[in-house]
Amino acid sequence: MLPYILVISGIIIIFILLFYSSKLSRIENTPVLDRMETGKPCPICSWPLQKNERVHSIRYQTGSDALMHIYGCPYCYKEHPKSKFSTKTVRKCPSCNSNLQPKDYVIARLFEKPGKNHVHVLGCYRCRGKR
Repeated sequence: MLPYILVISGIIIIFILLFYSSKLSRIENTPVLDRMETGKPCPICSWPLQKNERVHSIRYQTGSDALMHIYGCPYCYKEHPKSKFSTKTVRKCPSCNSNLQPKDYVIARLFEKPGKNHVHVLGCYRCRGKR
């Protein structure tokens, strides 16, 4: 009777170890950014921004419309006040997918709502035109 108990307890211990080791390997294989709480992505480089990170932009009020020039996030815009600039980051226009130079911007329309603002990206100065 004792050998059966030892064999069964050994099998149970092996199953428990396999279960926990597979669970740990799944946690270790997920990228760090997937486990962090993120906000919206940068419209230029698609980098997932954290809740406290902002995109550098300039707002222009033209009559009842509000337009913005969006320059980029800390990861893709070299002159950002909190820059973490990387030369490997690819900056692309969300409308025409053309590559943007480091100082290029994207034109967007700003819709102001009580409590929350909405931004609609129109394109870069090449595909949108200098208006």
